[in-house]
Amino acid sequence: MAGFNAVSKVPRGHLPVIAIIGLLTAAMTWPTLVYVFDADVFWLPADAFDVWLPFWDAWHFQMFLAGQADFYFTDSLFYPQGMSLVYHNFSVPHMLVFGGLQAVMPASNAYCLTYMLTVFATALAGYIYFHYLFNDKWLGLLGAVIFGFSQHVIGHPHQPSMGFLATAPLSLYCFQRGILERSWTWLVTAGALGGVTAFIGLHIFVCLLLTLGMVILGFAISRWRKPDFWLGIALLLFVIGTISALRIVPMVTDPQALEQALDKRGGEEKNNDLMAYFIHYQHSGLTPLLRAAFDVTPNDDIRYDDLRYKSYLGYLPLALIGLGLFGAASRRKMLPWLIAALPFLVLRLGSVLNINDQIFPDIRLPKYYLDAIFPAAFEAFHNTANFQIGILLPLAALSCYGMMTLLKDASARRRPWIVLMAVAVIAFEYFFPTSNWQHFVDVREFAYVYDRVSPLTFFEGDLYTVHYPSC
Repeated sequence: MAGFNAVSKVPRGHLPVIAIIGLLTAAMTWPTLVYVFDADVFWLPADAFDVWLPFWDAWHFQMFLAGQADFYFTDSLFYPQGMSLVYHNFSVPHMLVFGGLQAVMPASNAYCLTYMLTVFATALAGYIYFHYLFNDKWLGLLGAVIFGFSQHVIGHPHQPSMGFLATAPLSLYCFQRGILERSWTWLVTAGALGGVTAFIGLHIFVCLLLTLGMVILGFAISRWRKPDFWLGIALLLFVIGTISALRIVPMVTDPQALEQALDKRGGEEKNNDLMAYFIHYQHSGLTPLLRAAFDVTPNDDIRYDDLRYKSYLGYLPLALIGLGLFGAASRRKMLPWLIAALPFLVLRLGSVLNINDQIFPDIRLPKYYLDAIFPAAFEAFHNTANFQIGILLPLAALSCYGMMTLLKDASARRRPWIVLMAVAVIAFEYFFPTSNWQHFVDVREFAYVYDRVSPLTFFEGDLYTVHYPSC
């Protein structure tokens, strides 16, 4: 239990790093902070249609807590026949925080604050893990920035089930402590975090399971003869399975819903362009330069919420990785992380190769075959950029090893400044403007978004039939 006491007490040495993470959260999501406090404007940090779904999710969850709704079914959509919510990709932490904040502030302000807390918590979780991994707060900060302020995290204000990745590094942190310290308490905590992830986002859950599997194989190479190691793994898997069963079993036992979910896009894949790793599509300074360098023609049809905007790796992280690979000592430590990153890097490319919007149908990639073998896990990634979730931790870890090589001969006084300069460059590389949905309304009218008229009815058409018996 000493480990938990240590985590609960934040040493003063970590406070500057936590403050930097807080400042970066405000900067990377700007101007969201302004609208946390502005109650005269209904402003949301995204203009995508999906931004309204978390409003409905929070309302439905409160109805469920009040005993007035079924968690996995609703007749408030497609009334009166209703619809199954088994495959609806919701995020319970977002429902809880967003719904709770609405008790003390208007809905749009609560949404903005919840979004910022999501980004901050993800980056802070990354810091906890990378500080443990490298035993260095500045390397921990670098890893936290690459992981927590990646375009995938800050680019999903409208889809909290994609952007809240805090449980991934925390689960790995607890797992590694559990194995190395032979602590069942840490292993149970790792399993609990892994299981709870199924209620945060199914894409995150799948990527976390794949990452944990590779980490377990890495530990098994040197520990496969030890019975206590396998007992610990069994305990971990048991806890993950027990908690996640509440989310997964309803899906498995509803084959019709599974078929409908997989047929939703009819096998369509998008955002699988290889060039998305190397081109920032929404940066006023970098985008023209990178498009010119790679001879990429601007596509006016690409919208802000197109997920290929969120796959950019960044050139400084790539340069740091290249620097780390030059050192023999760091190269050996980087190899497991390279192996962990490779499957996700390939899976994000989809079923067939796509380079600069030119598709090569004869070049079939691993996802093509995995879709046929495990459709529930892999075919559901029709937005293949969601595999970026699994890339971020290895990318951050590899970059930290490169920074270790760079700092090898630096004095203790210069080390923080070198890292801070790298953090500033990476933040500049990853930044893209926040699109928004804005209405100037009387503060008394905010209630209609929450409990009077469904936000979905703001849009013309017959996409949804919404019914609230209380209206």
